[in-house]
Amino acid sequence: MPALALPDPPLSDGVVALRGFDSGDIDALVAALQDPAIPRWTLVPDPYTHGDARDHLRHINRGRAVGNRLSLAIVDARDGRALLGSVALNPIDWRLRAADIGYWVAAPARGRGVATRAVELLAAHAFGTLGLERLEMRAQQGNHVSQAVAARAGFARVAAPLVQRPECDGLPDVFFARLRG
Repeated sequence: MPALALPDPPLSDGVVALRGFDSGDIDALVAALQDPAIPRWTLVPDPYTHGDARDHLRHINRGRAVGNRLSLAIVDARDGRALLGSVALNPIDWRLRAADIGYWVAAPARGRGVATRAVELLAAHAFGTLGLERLEMRAQQGNHVSQAVAARAGFARVAAPLVQRPECDGLPDVFFARLRG
């Protein structure tokens, strides 16, 4: 697969913007990911350290370089820097023209529609620029907030995903999908 380019300019709806992560985000990542709600519902390590953040940036850059992952910082569109969360296509299965989309939102940004806006922006990019045909989301059975985000972003509940994520096997997930068009 060819390398994936970062959206240039960043994707934006005027409220939130999606841009690539850089080393200047490490402190904000570490601070945001101390929130126990994030590792409760995601695969984020707990506790989350500066070493974890540096490893994560290397991991997402490798994934983008080989074309199987696009992870973007969710930031305030006014300044492009204030980290609100993260949204990613991970992994992208080019054979199926499908991807799993996941996100987390920092505690101070919750309850403002940030997750839904970010998922909608990345979905438009995935279906448009990247030419994907199907996006999937997963949320643990008890994570009703993420299930509501999926519904608000136009995803419908499905029995099982097509995109494989072995690291999630065994989690009590429910699955959602949205098709292009």
